[in-house]
Amino acid sequence: MESVRELKPREMDDFMRIVLNAYPRLDMLLEMEALGFSERILEEARDPSVSHIGFFSKDEMQGVMRCHDLQMNFHGRMIPAGGMGLLAVDLLHKKEHVAKKLMEYYHGLYLKKGACMTLLYPFSTLFYRRMGYGYGPKMDRYRIHPLALPEGGSKKNLHYLTPDDRDEFTACHARVCSKTHGMCEKAAYEIDEMLTTPGIIAVGHKRDGNITGYMVFHFQRGFNRQVTVDNRYINDVYVHELIYEDAESLYQLLTFLRTQADQIGRIILRTQDCYFHHLLLDVSDGSQNVINPLYHQSNVSGVGLMYRIIDVEEALAMLSEFDFGPGVLTLRLQITGSFLPENNGEVSISFREGRARLTDATEADVTLTIDISDFSSLLMGVVPLRRLHAYGFAELSDPAYLDQVDRFFTFQEKPVCNTGF
Repeated sequence: MESVRELKPREMDDFMRIVLNAYPRLDMLLEMEALGFSERILEEARDPSVSHIGFFSKDEMQGVMRCHDLQMNFHGRMIPAGGMGLLAVDLLHKKEHVAKKLMEYYHGLYLKKGACMTLLYPFSTLFYRRMGYGYGPKMDRYRIHPLALPEGGSKKNLHYLTPDDRDEFTACHARVCSKTHGMCEKAAYEIDEMLTTPGIIAVGHKRDGNITGYMVFHFQRGFNRQVTVDNRYINDVYVHELIYEDAESLYQLLTFLRTQADQIGRIILRTQDCYFHHLLLDVSDGSQNVINPLYHQSNVSGVGLMYRIIDVEEALAMLSEFDFGPGVLTLRLQITGSFLPENNGEVSISFREGRARLTDATEADVTLTIDISDFSSLLMGVVPLRRLHAYGFAELSDPAYLDQVDRFFTFQEKPVCNTGF
C-alpha cells in the first residue's frame, strides 16, 4: 500500500536522514554544527505555515518534502500560494517515481487550499520543466568592493536590531511586500532566525519609531571560505537580505557597508534588481574578467525559483482589477501540458477598458497556444510574449495580433522573491 501524508513528530529523524543523504555536501557536518541545521528544521516544523510530507510504501518512508503556505503579491494583490522545498528520495528508492507522486500530492494539496500558483527551487530545471514549471527571473550575485558603493553621508538613523524590534521589522517587510510583485510575506520562523541566530547581524534604519529599511548579514572569511590563516583579519560581508522603503534608508545602509572598507575584502550581495549596477562606482567584481571587446564582469547570474499555475481560471480571476491597458480583444487561450490534466484545454478572455474577464464566448479574435510552463512565466511577468513567440514557444492563430496581445501581457515589474524554502 502507498500513501502520502503529513509526518508525525517522531518521524522527523527519518525525514532528516533522507534529506541529508539526498543532498550530500562536503561541509554539511560543519554547517550543521555551526548553524544547527537539524535544530532549525525541527523549529520550523512547529510553524503552522509549514508542513513536512512523506511518501510511504508498506509503511516505509521512501521520500519527503516540505510545503509552505505562502501569501504572495501577484501584480498588486496578495494571494495564497504554495512553496515546496527539501524534496528528497531515499537512496534505495530513486527512479521509482517517488518524486512524481510527491509532486502530484503537492499540487492537489494547494488546489484544495484555494491556491492558483505553486513555487519551488529546482535541483534540476529539466525535471520541473517537464512538470509544467516556468522559469522565474535571474538572481545576480555581486562581489562589490566597499569603496565602489556611493557615499551616502550620514548613518545617524541606523541601529542594531534585536528581537525587541520584531514587530517593526515585520511591518517594514510587509509594507515592501505589499508594493512588490512576487514578494511573499515572511513566516514567523524566518524573522526569528534573522533576529536571533548567532553570528547574524541585523542593522535597521529607523525614522519616527518605524523601521524603513534593514540589512541582515554575516562576516565570512574570504569568498567561499577560502583564506589563509595569515589573512584571518580580512573578511567578506555576506548580505542575506537588503530591504528599503526609500532612498534615504538605502543610502544610509550602503554608507554603513562602505565604512567597513578597512576590514572587508568584498561585499557578497544577491539581488533580482537588474539595474543594481547603476548604483556602483566600479562594477568590477574583482575577477578582472572581461567579455570581449571590453565588458567588465560585474556579477554572476543564476536561474532558480520556478513558478507553476495550477488553476488557470483562478489565476486570471485574481487579475480582475489589474489594468491591462487600452484595447478590445477576445482571446482564446489554449493551454498544453500533461502533468496536471486539469489545466489542459481552452479558456476565453475578454479584454475591455483595461480589464480582463473570463468569457464563454464561442468566437474569439485570435487563439494563443502555449505550454503551461511558459504561460506561468508569461503571467508572472518574467518573459514577454514577443520573445516566447520568437522562440516558437507561443503560437498565435493570426500573427497580425502579436503586438496587441503582447501589450496586454506586458508587465512593468518582474517578480522579486526573497523567501527561501
